[in-house]
Amino acid sequence: MLLSFDYSWKEIARILHCDYKTVLEWVKAYNENGLEGLALGKARGGEPKLTPQQQSIVASVVLRGPRACSLPVYSWDTKSIAAWIGSEFKVKLSREAVRKLLRRLGFTWHRPEHRYVRADPEQQKAFIKRLNGEVRKMGPNDVLLFCDECSLNHHPRLHSAWLPKGLRSIVKTYGTHAKEHVYGAVNVLTGKLLYRIAGKMRATEYRMFLEHILRAYPGRRIILVLDGGRIHTAKIIGEFIKAHNRIKSLWLPSYSPRLNPVEQLWKELRAKVVSNRFFRYLSKMVSSVAEFFDSLTRTEILKICSADYLLGLR
Repeated sequence: MLLSFDYSWKEIARILHCDYKTVLEWVKAYNENGLEGLALGKARGGEPKLTPQQQSIVASVVLRGPRACSLPVYSWDTKSIAAWIGSEFKVKLSREAVRKLLRRLGFTWHRPEHRYVRADPEQQKAFIKRLNGEVRKMGPNDVLLFCDECSLNHHPRLHSAWLPKGLRSIVKTYGTHAKEHVYGAVNVLTGKLLYRIAGKMRATEYRMFLEHILRAYPGRRIILVLDGGRIHTAKIIGEFIKAHNRIKSLWLPSYSPRLNPVEQLWKELRAKVVSNRFFRYLSKMVSSVAEFFDSLTRTEILKICSADYLLGLR
């Protein structure tokens, strides 16, 4: 109201970064009830443009997908949903209004997960039963380790991030296919992490990592949970295991990465260290990965690589 002595209502709307109609509503409220008319209360909002029955239809259509509506796409977005609502009910909604509608109907925007169609649920159940049997038989000198490897590309992986509206983030890249490989083993009962970074993904490097594990747990029996990848089943690895009978391999069923908690560590590593980041030299990427691993406490590792769902703890 003070600004009105020097500016028009439209200019005031621009100054206060609000809608012109909102300013007019404030003026009307002030003229009718004075300062009390400007007291903040619960906003009523406008009447819904869709009836409850129409909203129920929208929820059903979103669940069934756009192909069920004979549309040539396979995934909904707010723009296509708004277009469908306009065509079906002759109601115009903005993308933001559609987003709010979907939230009211119980929908959230999230990324789906992969499920391997070749995975055998019975084999997975049998593995979990076998794993729990091994844990029950463990003595005070036994160690349970989940083992896995991941490859990190010098070409940066892109990941969604919070940015100011209108600002486009650019990530530099050489466009090369250079890689570094991380070998990791997590004790899911204590949170101890062992890792090794190497330039190759080969059985010889994996054997060196097994030697590292043996040195870390001298004289102790090690139950090593891992998949049937080529480097794990190579001849030199079989010979190494025979020569070091302290290691017992517990094989994961095929196509079952969800049964290996170390996968969550790789996900955390990629999201927090290497995604959206340009490393001028591979050596810098290696040192950043090592720095990240070394900064993790055992409590954090237990949280990231929780095996509770495998051990029947939740």
